[in-house]
Amino acid sequence: MKAKEFIERYYTERKGTSSLKWDALKETFGADDLIPMWIADTEFKAPECVIESLTERIQHGVYGYSYVPESFYEAVMDWEYTHHGYKLQKEWIRITPGVVAALYWSVNLLTQPGDAILALTPVYYPFLDSIKDSGRRLVACDMAYEKGVFSFDAAAFEKAIVDNDVKMYILCSPHNPVGHVWTYEELQTMLKICKKHNVFVVSDEIHQDLTFD
Repeated sequence: MKAKEFIERYYTERKGTSSLKWDALKETFGADDLIPMWIADTEFKAPECVIESLTERIQHGVYGYSYVPESFYEAVMDWEYTHHGYKLQKEWIRITPGVVAALYWSVNLLTQPGDAILALTPVYYPFLDSIKDSGRRLVACDMAYEKGVFSFDAAAFEKAIVDNDVKMYILCSPHNPVGHVWTYEELQTMLKICKKHNVFVVSDEIHQDLTFD
C-alpha cells in the first residue's frame, strides 16, 4: 500500500477525543500549539481485522469474567518463533496489564527495599520511576555519547554495578528514546557482566519488532 493510500484510508483526527497526546498539551507543557512528539501514539486507525474482532466481541453483549485461552499462548509462542526464532514455553509466560506494570512487579519481586537498580540513561522515564517509587536506589549510568550517537560503555557499566552493589539491571532493547539497536556483541557483554556480579536482568523488548535488518 502506498503512503498516500494508507493516509487516506487510516488517518483519524485525534483532537477533541480526550487524547493525551493532543488534548493535554496545554496542561502538560503550558501551550497547545506544539508538535506532540513526546508519546508513542499515532493518528492511524487499527487494522480492519482488529476492529472487526473487537466489534464481534462487543456485540456479544456480555462482558463477564474470562480466562486466558490456549490460543493466546499459542499466538505469542508462534509469533516469537516465526519472527525471531525464539522458542518459548507456556509456563514461562505471565500476563500483565502492560510494560510499566511489569517493571514495577519485577522490581518488587526480585529486589528488596534499598537495593540498587541500574538503568542506562537517558531512558524511558517509567524505568526510573519504577525504581524510585518502589523504595529502591536508582543507579543511572549514562550511555557514551559522541557526535550525535549513543553507545554502550562497558567499563562504565561494570563500574556502576561494582561501586553500587547493583542487584538488578533494567534493559531497554532497542533503547528508548535514543533509538540504539544493541549489537549481539553488546548484549553478550552486558549479560556476561551481569552474570559475573549476580545481577538480575529485566529486559523490556516491546519494540523488538521495530528493528532494521
